[in-house]
Amino acid sequence: MASNEVYLLPLKDDGSPDVSGGYIYLTPKGTEPITIFNRTIEISIPIHSAGAFAFYTTYKALPDLDDTNTALIETTKSPVYYIDVAPTLKLEGRQLPLPALSVFSVISKFMGKYPKDWEKHLRGISERGYNMVHFTPLQKRGESNSPYSIYDQLAWDPACFPNGEKDIKKLIKSMEADYGLLGLTDVVWNHTANNSAWLQEHPEVGYNVSTAPWLRSALELDTKLLEFSQDLANQGLPTTLNSVDDLVKVMAGRQDRSHCKTSRKVDPEVGAALLTALFGRFEGDDSNSADRAEARSRLTNILDEVNLPYYKEYDVDVAEILDQLFNRTKYVRLDDNGPKLGPIDEKNPLIESYFTRLPKNSTTSKHNQEDLALANNGWIWAANALIDNAGPKSRAYLRREVIVWGDCVKLRYGESREDSPFLLGLYGKIYTSYGHVLAHSSEKQCRHGVPEKLVVWFIAMAGRPIGSFEVDEVSGADQKIPNGKTNGSTPAKEIIRTIRYTPVHALFMDCTHDNEVPAQKRDARDTLPNAALVAMCSSAIGSVMGYDEIYPKLFKIGAGEGGIGGIKKLLNQIHSIMGKDGYAETYIHHEDQYITVHRVHPESRKGYFLIAHTAFPGYGNGNGGFNPVHLGGTKASHIGSWMLEVDTSDEAKKAVLDDKKYLRGLPSKVSNLPGIRMEYKDGETTISVRDKFPPGSIALFETWIPAAEHATGLDTFVTSGARAAFSELDLVDLNFVLYKCEAEELDSSGGKDGVYDIPGHGKLVYAGLQGWWSVLKNIIKENNLGHPMCNHLREGQWALDYIIGRLERVSNQAGYERLQKPATWLKERFDAIRKMPSFLLPRYFGLVIRTAYRAAWERSLGLMNKNVREGQWFLQDLAMVSVQQTGYVKSASLYPKKAVPSLAAGLPHFAVEWARCWGRDVFISARGLFLGTGRYDEAKEHILAFSSVLKHGMIPNLLGSVLEDIIQESLQRHASGMSFREANAGPNLDMQMSSNGFNIDIKVDWTTGFIFGGNQDNCGTWMDKMGESERAKSKGVPGTPRDGSAIEITGLLYSTLRWTSLTMLMRSMLCSSRIRYFRGPTGMATLDPADLNYRPYYINSEDSEDFATSKGRNYHQGPEWLWPTGFFLRALLKFDLKRRKTPAAKTEAFQQITRRLAGCKEAIVNTDWAGLTELTNKDGSYCADSSPTQAWSAGCLIDLYHDAAQYDVSQLSE
Repeated sequence: MASNEVYLLPLKDDGSPDVSGGYIYLTPKGTEPITIFNRTIEISIPIHSAGAFAFYTTYKALPDLDDTNTALIETTKSPVYYIDVAPTLKLEGRQLPLPALSVFSVISKFMGKYPKDWEKHLRGISERGYNMVHFTPLQKRGESNSPYSIYDQLAWDPACFPNGEKDIKKLIKSMEADYGLLGLTDVVWNHTANNSAWLQEHPEVGYNVSTAPWLRSALELDTKLLEFSQDLANQGLPTTLNSVDDLVKVMAGRQDRSHCKTSRKVDPEVGAALLTALFGRFEGDDSNSADRAEARSRLTNILDEVNLPYYKEYDVDVAEILDQLFNRTKYVRLDDNGPKLGPIDEKNPLIESYFTRLPKNSTTSKHNQEDLALANNGWIWAANALIDNAGPKSRAYLRREVIVWGDCVKLRYGESREDSPFLLGLYGKIYTSYGHVLAHSSEKQCRHGVPEKLVVWFIAMAGRPIGSFEVDEVSGADQKIPNGKTNGSTPAKEIIRTIRYTPVHALFMDCTHDNEVPAQKRDARDTLPNAALVAMCSSAIGSVMGYDEIYPKLFKIGAGEGGIGGIKKLLNQIHSIMGKDGYAETYIHHEDQYITVHRVHPESRKGYFLIAHTAFPGYGNGNGGFNPVHLGGTKASHIGSWMLEVDTSDEAKKAVLDDKKYLRGLPSKVSNLPGIRMEYKDGETTISVRDKFPPGSIALFETWIPAAEHATGLDTFVTSGARAAFSELDLVDLNFVLYKCEAEELDSSGGKDGVYDIPGHGKLVYAGLQGWWSVLKNIIKENNLGHPMCNHLREGQWALDYIIGRLERVSNQAGYERLQKPATWLKERFDAIRKMPSFLLPRYFGLVIRTAYRAAWERSLGLMNKNVREGQWFLQDLAMVSVQQTGYVKSASLYPKKAVPSLAAGLPHFAVEWARCWGRDVFISARGLFLGTGRYDEAKEHILAFSSVLKHGMIPNLLGSVLEDIIQESLQRHASGMSFREANAGPNLDMQMSSNGFNIDIKVDWTTGFIFGGNQDNCGTWMDKMGESERAKSKGVPGTPRDGSAIEITGLLYSTLRWTSLTMLMRSMLCSSRIRYFRGPTGMATLDPADLNYRPYYINSEDSEDFATSKGRNYHQGPEWLWPTGFFLRALLKFDLKRRKTPAAKTEAFQQITRRLAGCKEAIVNTDWAGLTELTNKDGSYCADSSPTQAWSAGCLIDLYHDAAQYDVSQLSE
């Protein structure tokens, strides 16, 4: 089988080959997969390292068919798409998946001096079951001593690492070898310390009035606020704020006394000319002179109108500025949860400065002095971190909306690498890559406002190995850090795990350096249940120093004994086991004070179950009234139960906080709890909480499902053996296995069985596997466990009984014996899953049905020709309509006394009895559904059968003749002409037709080769609808009488004879812009929209007085039929190829066809019927009276692919 893959050119950034030898071998022209119409093109791009990747496509849009000047088409660029490839971390030589990480976060500056102090802390961290340590930046800090205010990005903290990089390398090696720990650290991209020496050399890296002139007003306001702060005492205003009243006095003193510096002056000569034109010449106070007062008044009114929007904008900004100043000052001076800075002085002014003002010295003297004021960084509540809050489109610095970090100067990267070369040299080429020398991985944060494309570049730089170190990366693109909610897993009982996009991996913390500990926010006892709940998350998890020790408030680092360290080791170990082994399903239940979490392996069904009694103020010490837990079909083993007791008295807190030598936690004790009862009965485990299970308690269990303990694994068993079970079926067998609509199923079962009816959903469209799969595929895609089918499966096993019973019954009938093997296979699989808990039945039912459906589908395609087997998915979907429409039906064989498979015209309207086999549909569909799929025997059978039943040459009557004679007889009779009255003419034959309509007169116009005949009262072909409405007086009046040369007959005649070149006349029409008015998304309009009789909405049930539409008389007067689409596209492809000269141009002809198939592709994917509808209303809108899957709609498009397979683009240029 030829490959569908497009060759990937490995090129360097400059476009040169990135291969040894310097050249790339390409396949010969004309043999590339892109030139093969019936193939799905694939592009595989190997990615060999972890990280964030972006890709986009540049292309020239396909021109319109009649556009000859393609050279002017501009190149189009698709949106940029991002792919995140998670890293493969290894610890002690073994792989450590991201969900198995347990991270411990420390503030590096408090770890002491390496190695003595650090090793003591690392040993304690390791003993608690953590496997990674997160360090705040290890570089030399600025004057604030904050870890994220870095003074020198290329120098290590001398207080911690006196030997610099030597100590760092030794630390990383020792962490893994001696303590089983990986390292994680931060990089800071968007700011630097306010006293970084290199700022004095390069003030252009910040936001100043030269690089960001829009900040001038914000700088002037900031300066005035500082001056006002220093002048409070002189104005008699309080310099120590003891109450809100004091703050109100200060705010009142900050009245606006400034003048508008942005006012504009008018040129005197221009102004005088304008005044003269408006009011006349001013010649003093003479009575004939213009009135000075009137001019002033009118001009004032005009200017007020012009300035009104600016006044409003000014007022809004001033109001926001005052509001922000008041609230921020109140927080930092008065609020209990604020820092309460104390007296207002030069060190602690009334409000923080938004700008760092560099010192004036010999280095800074060479710069413009205005440029020495650089904007500080900060953050804004609920702001978009991707938007630069100091950029030209932001007013945040003027409106004082930024919560500023006064020790951090915001760095300006601009929009490209050329905007700030110094920064890129420092941060991009050196610092980011250099940071990876020091750790196994980096958490890239502090990037707010950095342009996205530069972030991508930084990440790419960060992924390059340095020296002999191999780099594994956990980047900001890989990890998010939420706090305090369960994260990362899929819902328990997930129907079937399929490949789909996933959320970015999260690092989930029970507490971070920025969050209050449970003792502050809730109740100190909540430390244990909160940590246990986080440990159950299917993601990387983490904690901070001090949390396990139950420190009474947020602090920077600590050490000590007690707390929950012992239990934390167990929780971390279980979390690591679940992460390594793939316990990816989670069920969470919240009941009052309790939260339960059950995390399960999707295949083995082994799991861990947690009961956590949370602790909030006011909960007391009772067990909270927890209801018993029922684990259906599950056994459980009790690992342990524990309660946390903490002394939170004021005396205990004071003793801890007053200890100036050691940072230690509150007095606490973890005790074992005996109050858990377990009972296994009738296939389920019941867990009850007895009297003593107070807030701050947890219970942990290991669970398993006995029914899932299959010798080969239950998932493996139910998905194996299907191909062998279905391998002996033929296409007629597969029609029964996969399809059978309601009417067919009732017919085949003697009225006993129809399709399955799901409560709350309705009847399936097919009794076979396709009916189930049409519903299941969307349930699986969306993981919709609340779907009525899932509810029905959980309530009982009737669906399993129906599927098996249907196959077992028919396999005992003659002709269907081969179905015994599939029936046995399904029974064995269903028997294996019947013992599973009901909540898991939807998942395993989906696995079995999907496996059986795929086996039947693959077997069907395997019995067809090579063009279908190796074709693209759309052709294969079309080809399966051949299986769908061809099968045994008791009431409708091709022969009156012989049962053979027959082709239905469409389902469900044309499924059984007289309505199933329509000669026109059979012979329009046969080339595609039979010849195009390699089903030649079925084609022959239908031709021979129809040749035996009709007369007057309209269908041959020589049953014993060979096919060549039959075809010749039919064509000869039409060529000779026919004139007759239909047998049994009258109401018994057609109760709607008038008497004259039964007279048939057919001849050939030999000047054109067209057949003509019919009359105004006759529906000469199927492309008509006889009027039926007495109310509208249309009874007996055809909607589109085929009086003359019917275009559908002419077209099919050409398709049969291939003698005439007259159809070449269609060539200009095919390429004209007029055709777009006839083509809908899927079908072709049956009447020109410009025609007065155009009625594009077919509603057969309508019985109105509208002559044109009543009783569906407009069947062929505007609705869009799908079968002509195939003929149109075949003609378009043929003539378009003939007019094109080069292989590239001819390839474009196929692309033009592909473009016009988009609607049909979407339609066949989105219908439960797995086919193409008979017709649609205007613009492809749904038609309720259309057969949802019609034989010729699919067959005529297979014809298109059949034609395309005959063309070889490389040879068509000859």
